[in-house]
Amino acid sequence: GLLRPRDVFRSPCGLSGSADLTPRSRRSSGQSTPRRLHLDEDDGRSTPGNPQISLSRARCELANAQQRHGRDSVEALRASGTLALALEEAGECPEEVGRLLRMVLAGFERLLGQDHLDTLRAANNLAVFLDNGGEAEEALALYRRASDGRRRHLGKDHPHALDSTYNLALFLENSGQLEEAEPLFREVLSGCVRTFGGEHHSSLECMERLAEVLEQRGHCSSEDEECTRLRRQILAGRKSSLGLGHPETLQAHV
Repeated sequence: GLLRPRDVFRSPCGLSGSADLTPRSRRSSGQSTPRRLHLDEDDGRSTPGNPQISLSRARCELANAQQRHGRDSVEALRASGTLALALEEAGECPEEVGRLLRMVLAGFERLLGQDHLDTLRAANNLAVFLDNGGEAEEALALYRRASDGRRRHLGKDHPHALDSTYNLALFLENSGQLEEAEPLFREVLSGCVRTFGGEHHSSLECMERLAEVLEQRGHCSSEDEECTRLRRQILAGRKSSLGLGHPETLQAHV
């Protein structure tokens, strides 16, 4: 999974060792974490409800990887990613999380090259960490790098490419760059619908974001057919997947 950017508009990524470092953070800057697409999550996720167990396991796995393969090996870098996730989810050592993320990116660049999928994954994860810490300029460059590289290597509809492009679009929306964000949300929405179906959580999240962008751009009058259609689809999808009484379904009524 991915580090999840925190949403500056409203309270909508964890790190994983062999996959993206995508924490489900609940901390920093007084801002809450948006719900994410969760499309890029592999076997490295921590055990829900047991962050300390996950942290202990991650430290052991890193020590084992360094002993068996060497401190500078790809295996050790991936284990470092798992440790970064465990630290983040345990709410510990943000400085170490940042150090690990930078080390993982630099290591993959050195061992695998600038454009390898592992490197692009690490770029995405560092981008989210920097974004959450307010380092917008460096974060944006890394978001673009991850999204462009994954779309090129994997195709626009691959879950990992969708996830990175969503992260980029979300950053652009949150920073007010709505004209660029809109077509990216459209691209991700189309890909999610094709890949997962219209009622998948990823599709519904993209519908919500696209509707927000259209509204902020002044394109959502009461007569606007696209916005009306999006809102109806969101409501129908939330009812089907979550039930009538779920808070997200009730919010979709608003």
